Amino acid sequence: MSNILDLNYELNFNDLELIDQCIICSSNDLIKISDVTLIDGITFFETSICKECGHVFRSLRPNEEWFFLNFNKRNEFQINADINPIQPEIEDDRNLRYNLIGKMLRNEFPSHRTLLDVGCGPGTGLVAFDQLGFSSIGIEPDLSRALYGQKLGLNIFAGDYKKFNSDDKFELITSIHSLEHFYNPALFLESISSFASDSCVLYVEVPEVLDHVKDWNDNLYLAHISNFNEISLRLVAEINDWHFLKRVFPYKNSFINANHLCMIFQKKLSKDFSKHNLVIKIDVKPIIYRYKFPFNHVKLPMHFFVPKINDLSLLYKSITEIKPNVHDNYDGRNINIVKNKFFVK
Repeated sequence: MSNILDLNYELNFNDLELIDQCIICSSNDLIKISDVTLIDGITFFETSICKECGHVFRSLRPNEEWFFLNFNKRNEFQINADINPIQPEIEDDRNLRYNLIGKMLRNEFPSHRTLLDVGCGPGTGLVAFDQLGFSSIGIEPDLSRALYGQKLGLNIFAGDYKKFNSDDKFELITSIHSLEHFYNPALFLESISSFASDSCVLYVEVPEVLDHVKDWNDNLYLAHISNFNEISLRLVAEINDWHFLKRVFPYKNSFINANHLCMIFQKKLSKDFSKHNLVIKIDVKPIIYRYKFPFNHVKLPMHFFVPKINDLSLLYKSITEIKPNVHDNYDGRNINIVKNKFFVK
């Protein structure tokens, strides 16, 4: 019987792009944390941190076209192998989170009802929003997730947000655990302004780097382009005409996602912000050392080697079970260490 780990997502040098400045503040003052190489030779993934704003991002990565191509490849494989990519426990968690977010937004902005959710997955959150009285539309680039929601009758655009068109102006736009996946967060924030009403409110939720990064496994997290901190998230929004209103805590009475960055922004009608208003020199050492290096006195950058790419989120998996928590999915993955080289198995 086929399983999803049978897939091998191949790439070559033409599939890669190298970024030599911070994708948030454009600083060239970077520290390279790690790189990842296929055992047969090609280095395809790097993680760096900006010494100005503390943003952690993938400074070498497969390009977006490679991802979209392989989303489709995975979708075809799942259909042919009769694999259901939707995990009920994950969707139950998504429903709970969206319900709490929706109640918070409804209380904060009672007159706002039309909503665009970018990165909506299979649409479980849209159902929760609609039940709370919102009129919601979703955008989802992963075909397997988008088609699942469409079959349930949900209003989901299947594709890249850059190809989405609408004459509607939305009162609320949400990006819930999506911005960390976007190749160009600044372009996304600039682009969605065209769908925003003059009073539009933007809710962004992302993992916070000091909470999310538990150990070295993040160096292999293919799906996450960015690890935000509070400064870098505020900065990229303000530069792209979204005024920071406040940080909110929709989960304060819940056990889920308590330390995530949850921020509300409002569309700015004038361009009156300079990055120098917010950028401060950040001590990057606490962020770097959250990576819990495999042994003491490791030298940067770390060098990881993997046998293949068989997962579009975690890069390489050795177990087929899908668990609801990303950190639990690291189970079964460990490394052999030879000097400063880490061989993942």
